[in-house]
Amino acid sequence: MTTTARRVTVGGRTFNVVAGRHDSFWDTCESGWEQATFDVLVSRLGAASTFVDVGAWIGPMTLVAAACGARVVAYEPDPAAADELTANVTLNPDFDVAIERAALWTSTGSRRLRGGPVGLGESMSSFSGRSGRVGSATVRTIDAREAAQSWPADSVMKIDVEGSEYRLLPRLRPFIAKHHPTMVLSVHAYDVRASLPGWPSPVRRVVHHMRHAARTLPLLWAIRGYGSLRGSDHGRPELHPVPRRSLMLRMWERELLLERT
Repeated sequence: MTTTARRVTVGGRTFNVVAGRHDSFWDTCESGWEQATFDVLVSRLGAASTFVDVGAWIGPMTLVAAACGARVVAYEPDPAAADELTANVTLNPDFDVAIERAALWTSTGSRRLRGGPVGLGESMSSFSGRSGRVGSATVRTIDAREAAQSWPADSVMKIDVEGSEYRLLPRLRPFIAKHHPTMVLSVHAYDVRASLPGWPSPVRRVVHHMRHAARTLPLLWAIRGYGSLRGSDHGRPELHPVPRRSLMLRMWERELLLERT
């Protein structure tokens, strides 16, 4: 079957992608989706760089990084997303991209991956057991600590794993502590919301905050040592300073930029 390609320009970089299923997403990218993140990649990546994309999905960050001349290692366990990621990379034969069809995790083996609200292949597949999931697949996992041994010390990283960051970052702590790579990290809170039907709202709120704090402490321990912590969120898409204590108190999704400065 012939693959129809379209040309897109994201973050000032132009490349080919598969036309069809995700056209509206690429339109959104061209209109400025996560522009702050793309600006980070473009300003820090070049021909001598390595970009590690953990949770690559169909490749928006991978393709921009590769278009900057960087070597890319992309991890994507969702089989439908990995198929489209592979097709997108194939449409750009000059790009240096190695695709691992697996999830970085706390051990090597396999695990059940659940699709998002509309199934596998979209951007919200995860290991979460929360309701509203459609479809699932057994996927390969790779011990993140072992995988990191092959990454250059000056790698630039992006981690967007739909809630698994609370387990993954502590596992990556030895690499992070030694090299303090520039990292774009997506943090999520939807897995810790209290589900206590019939309980008074103030009690649910307290339980919610306690669960969030308990999950966030290991993540904060894993990223200690970074001198600069900036973030963007739905209310403020531009990068701005983020106090570490606010990560235990604020529970909306946000992108964090971690740098040792």
